[in-house]
Amino acid sequence: MDFSTGHETLDGQFVTCRKPDFTEANFYDALISTLEQMKTVPGRKALVLISSGVDTFSRAKYVEVLDAVRECATPIYVISIGRILRAAMENSTPVGPYARVDWSRADNELQEIAKSSGGRLYSPGSTFDLSGVYDDMMENLRVRYVITYKSSTSAGDLGAARTVQIELVNPNTGGPLEIMDVNGKPVASKLFIQDSYVPRSASAAGRSASDLSLGARQK
Repeated sequence: MDFSTGHETLDGQFVTCRKPDFTEANFYDALISTLEQMKTVPGRKALVLISSGVDTFSRAKYVEVLDAVRECATPIYVISIGRILRAAMENSTPVGPYARVDWSRADNELQEIAKSSGGRLYSPGSTFDLSGVYDDMMENLRVRYVITYKSSTSAGDLGAARTVQIELVNPNTGGPLEIMDVNGKPVASKLFIQDSYVPRSASAAGRSASDLSLGARQK
């Protein structure tokens, strides 16, 4: 489905969605295609990815997926259904691609996708855990801030990796910033950022280095 504000239309698609007649999965291709669409979406945006991480049929490679994730600069909130699938298969004999799945690799790839995008990974043990996942996801989206960075080096240095360090500093004391909630209780702050980035064009020096998320969450 394309982007739409009509929830009824989207709900209808989920209701009528049928189980496919084949067991192969082109997860990499699908994610890259979706990220390409996200590039044209203005304003704040995020992608919710529900997947086992299993890929058996894509033309794209995993390294291409990571390149697309970093270039799109859209936080991806991954809901891994790997644990649920493994639990469902414990009392049965896996068939098709699931009989030869490297689950550790699938989990690690989903984790890296979430980390590289500035998002998060959730691995619920059952559908009963999804309510807490959605609550945490919405809370994280509310406390995200975008920090822009403009390089002071010349255009000739483009292509070299830069490391950006973010710290929360009290402007009055110069020490670490202490955040309090409305009741005066300390709030634990967490920074979710990319380790580095590489400018891809001369215009990149004047744009945001990456979507850096700065979150303050109560313990």
